Amino acid sequence: FQIEDNIRLGMTPEEARRQAVIKLGGVESTKEAYRDQRGLPLLETLWQDVRFGVRMLRKNSGFAIVAVLTLALGIGANTVVFSVARTVLFRPLGFAGEDRLMWIRLANIQSKGNEDSISWREIEDIRASAQSFESIATFGSPGAIWEEAGRNEEVPALRVTPNLPGALRLRPALGRMFLLSDAAPGAEPVVLISHDLWQSRFGGSADALGQTVRLDKELRTIVGVLPAGLQFPLERAPALGTGNALKAGQQLFWLPMSQPRGEDGTSRSARMFLAIGRLKPAVAEQTARAELVLLGQRLAAEFPESNRNWTFDLASFRDQILGRTRQGIPLLAAAVAAVLVICCVNLANLLLARGVTRQRELAVRLALGAGRGRLVRSLMIECALLSFLGAGLGIASANVALRVIRNLASNSVPFIREASVDTVVIAFTAALSLLTAFIFGLLPALRQSRGEATDALRAGARSTGAPEVRAWQQGLLVSQVAVVLVLLVSAGLLLESFRRLIRQDLGYQPRSVIALDLNQSGFDTNGDVCRMYRELRERVAALPGVEAVGTISSAPLTGKWTFNERPDILGHPLPEADRPSLAATFVAFDYFQAMGIPLRDGRFFRDDELRDDRYGQIVILNEAGAALLFPGSSAVGGRFTVGSNPDRILEVVCAIGRKTTAALLLAICVWRRSGSRAGANSRGGLDTDAACGREADRRARPYRKHLSHDANYRFDRRRATLPDDHGHGLCRGGLGCCSRRNLRCDRVSSRPATK
Repeated sequence: FQIEDNIRLGMTPEEARRQAVIKLGGVESTKEAYRDQRGLPLLETLWQDVRFGVRMLRKNSGFAIVAVLTLALGIGANTVVFSVARTVLFRPLGFAGEDRLMWIRLANIQSKGNEDSISWREIEDIRASAQSFESIATFGSPGAIWEEAGRNEEVPALRVTPNLPGALRLRPALGRMFLLSDAAPGAEPVVLISHDLWQSRFGGSADALGQTVRLDKELRTIVGVLPAGLQFPLERAPALGTGNALKAGQQLFWLPMSQPRGEDGTSRSARMFLAIGRLKPAVAEQTARAELVLLGQRLAAEFPESNRNWTFDLASFRDQILGRTRQGIPLLAAAVAAVLVICCVNLANLLLARGVTRQRELAVRLALGAGRGRLVRSLMIECALLSFLGAGLGIASANVALRVIRNLASNSVPFIREASVDTVVIAFTAALSLLTAFIFGLLPALRQSRGEATDALRAGARSTGAPEVRAWQQGLLVSQVAVVLVLLVSAGLLLESFRRLIRQDLGYQPRSVIALDLNQSGFDTNGDVCRMYRELRERVAALPGVEAVGTISSAPLTGKWTFNERPDILGHPLPEADRPSLAATFVAFDYFQAMGIPLRDGRFFRDDELRDDRYGQIVILNEAGAALLFPGSSAVGGRFTVGSNPDRILEVVCAIGRKTTAALLLAICVWRRSGSRAGANSRGGLDTDAACGREADRRARPYRKHLSHDANYRFDRRRATLPDDHGHGLCRGGLGCCSRRNLRCDRVSSRPATK
């Protein structure tokens, strides 16, 4: 068409053809352009840039190794924290509509603290008055005694109101859930069993329905099987008012619970139950909380003896489980993000310094026709290669780090045992590596690709770089050092706080104490248990190296079987709500001597004052309790009554060390709820430790450990994050020093040659 148009314009055929060829290009060049477009030119040039980038990194292997290790540190740390955060903060809890499930608990107006347990009467008041809840369920009891084949065993079990499975939206794996009639007076005793027990004990057979098990000396009929994998309560269980160690996780048995008899079911001060509620679909959490606060105010006015200074509060299932972990993980994420930023600044500074030595190479490429966009892309691909190599090494190190974290924090961080590097975490790491390459590589790439080719070639092979480059380097270095110093100071403060935490005075000496957790389920009467304790004390005390032996119902720092009492001092009567609250527990034999607890005033218990099944009329107070009940005077000889036994007057015979938590201790041989702990002060080493365990009655099935383990467990959550906090601090300091050294090396290598 072009030739014909030219002929119509008056050209000769030869001239018309020549002009058409000039305008449209030659045949060979057109064929070459077609062949180029027939392939995938973008991918081909990208592959060329990748191969060139690999050659450049191999040529500068020292720089590449430093860069990859730096990126592995930053990306690996972020991979670990992302995996932990995804598992702990965003893991589904396994209940339908879990965002509608709320723990109902008490809040103290004065102390601003919360109490997980609540009384039966208060739960009934909430059921009758609160309109925000679709259902309110109650549960309690940390276990049951399972009698089978002539042996007794304490197993994890829950007593629950029949509406709890409905509130949790549970469906049975077999049979049915509880009916309201199952908790009615005179109803046939029934039980739900766990899925694991169904598989192991009954082989997963439907014949399990109708079978019977003996729990707490009562024969119960199996009516259903709980769903597979059900764990309730999850991870961090709330504490019962009795101080029971409510075991989180899977329970072997669920038993129906009705209103308790006696004072436990009628007293508003008997706060020993846990309550959960499911919000109605259209009700917000804030609305339900406001309704409960108003109800708490009304109850405080109607029942000041028990409810003054108390109101109700709500906590979501996830908040109850996570506790302070919810605030700690975002702080940890910010810390590792700061590490990655420092890594990026470090590498950007190194790339700017390295760009000075590459001026001649880039100038040649510009002179040969490479565009600025092609140069930027080539340099960014080099950065991406470094980032992906660092990400691969970071993923490998993250696997190792997660294994260590799971071992350190399995007892203190919920769901941490499930943290791993899966496909989602790998995808996150890949995206993070691309973002990291963009952050540390874009500025150097733009700066290095805009130079004039003739100026760079004229400058020679060595140059100190333009003042603008040096200004960028100094600015990046100053900002990096500033961030490193701030974070190092923060790590130092955390280290000092932890040092003070682990060095605080516990009030006793745990290192030489051997603790034996004893189970009483194999004994029929209190007399049998007391005989076992007395015989055990005599046998263990006779061992070489044992200085003293005692028992306690609530070991220090565990809170197990600790309960609260509100003493009413004779001659100074106060309303119950205004009486000071003291933690109470039961002790026997030479407990204080075994624990190394110092005597401040008075005397310890005598053996003839020890009762087998009820405490006598003497008590021991610690320093905090004595100061609270008898300020400015000696507590020895002081007399008061307590709510659990208002007809018995108690007399203080001793004050012991321990200034932080007010407590009273009562002399009794046995506390028949679950078990007790025997402690022996031993200086005989491992042989004596083992002998103490052997001397324990076999029917008590003791679990032996040093009491210092309990003290260590108290600090587990802080200990779990300490390596991360201070490891990051050391890494930041190391990165800062490494950055400064590498920059100095590049400065020296880029100086002009002297003649």
